[in-house]
Amino acid sequence: MRITLRAGSPVSQTVVTTSDFILQPEHVRAIFHVAKDLRSKLLISIGKDLGWRISDILSIRRDELPNLEQDPPIE
Repeated sequence: MRITLRAGSPVSQTVVTTSDFILQPEHVRAIFHVAKDLRSKLLISIGKDLGWRISDILSIRRDELPNLEQDPPIE
């Protein structure tokens, strides 16, 4: 299905930018509070703590995680 835009539509007046958006801590907090389920909150928290990209976090497999039942190491 083709989409036709009328002349002067605000959609056709977007500007393509190459600059990156720098996330501030308050942005991450707002995203965390809007997240509805525990999985989403966990992904946001891991990304914030480790500084990873979302694609890196989503690629983590369950068998790559350590056994969480074991005793923590001595500092």
